[in-house]
Amino acid sequence: MRCLNSKCALLVCKDTGAANAFSIFLKNWNDTTTPLFSVCVNYAVNVFKNNGIQPTKESLRDLSENEVKQLLDEFQPGAILLGTSHDSWTERFFCKQARIRGIYCVGFVDWWSNFGARFSTPNTNDLSFLPNLISVMDEDARLGCIADNVPEELLRITGNPYWDHIAAKKEDIEQLRKQVRKQLRVPKQTLLAMVFSSNIRNLNLNLGYDEHSFWEALVPLPEYSKQNIPIQWALKPHPRERQQDIIDMLKKYHINPLIIDDFSAIEAVAAADFIIGMCSSVLFEAALLGKKVVSLQPGLLTGKLEYLRIFDHIMVPKVVNISEVKDVVYRLINNELGYSDLRKIPSPIGKGTANSALQALLLGSLQS
Repeated sequence: MRCLNSKCALLVCKDTGAANAFSIFLKNWNDTTTPLFSVCVNYAVNVFKNNGIQPTKESLRDLSENEVKQLLDEFQPGAILLGTSHDSWTERFFCKQARIRGIYCVGFVDWWSNFGARFSTPNTNDLSFLPNLISVMDEDARLGCIADNVPEELLRITGNPYWDHIAAKKEDIEQLRKQVRKQLRVPKQTLLAMVFSSNIRNLNLNLGYDEHSFWEALVPLPEYSKQNIPIQWALKPHPRERQQDIIDMLKKYHINPLIIDDFSAIEAVAAADFIIGMCSSVLFEAALLGKKVVSLQPGLLTGKLEYLRIFDHIMVPKVVNISEVKDVVYRLINNELGYSDLRKIPSPIGKGTANSALQALLLGSLQS
């Protein structure tokens, strides 16, 4: 298939994972002859704006297929780079219409889960929305796609622009840490334990655990370290979580953490002394920024998240045995756990090559 023209390229995304990567990609786009435009829906809108980028087109809801057709008529792109959200019809309609119109389309996988589902009708694995090529982060992601019957010939390992960006900023977060803690009014002598929530309970993922399993295993929350240093607990909600749902859940487990809603994930990471979560990508990003991290997945079923190996690679403690949760958290808050081993990050993640690799995929399609 040939592209309609080679005048512009288009980014399309909904979720924060792709939006983080695409915003960095757009900032570093260096082909002066090929304009790069963006269509952001829902969560992606705020990500772009928080990164100082005004999306070319934005919507707080998914677009209809007719709206996607109108945008393609307006932009006439030669190539499209697509996010691959769990449930976004916007991305799926762009993929479908790109296929009909002969527009080259590259899908972007931003995490080690739901590989086939990203290219399928929601709640299936029918692979009805496969693009021309698929960018994946590393070999684990490539193998995960193949295991979900994604054709191997479509896959290209590129890394992730956002993670390259984060890895390069490790030394720059101390000032940010001071600023955010001051705004949160966290005393200097207090340890800040930051929990990054997920939305597993509302996605029918059947992992063997969800946020309820997490809190059941974790409470009661320790209030002091063994050196008698006070601990302030804080919670950064997942973008998909509803506020009342969070409030009801915290009330059920009799906990009252600071709710970090008005700060970005990276600001929350910077402020924290320790990071605790389940399988969020922010845990990996926190490790890249030099934070001590634990992944609590109590009750994880055998065979689930099989290709989410990044925590094992870099030696982030991953706890699946419910009875071990409190001990690991105790060791974390008492500085008895080590830092992640960033030397073991799978190539090419963190090498600074993801922007050029993705750009080559798009420009290569425009020139073919």
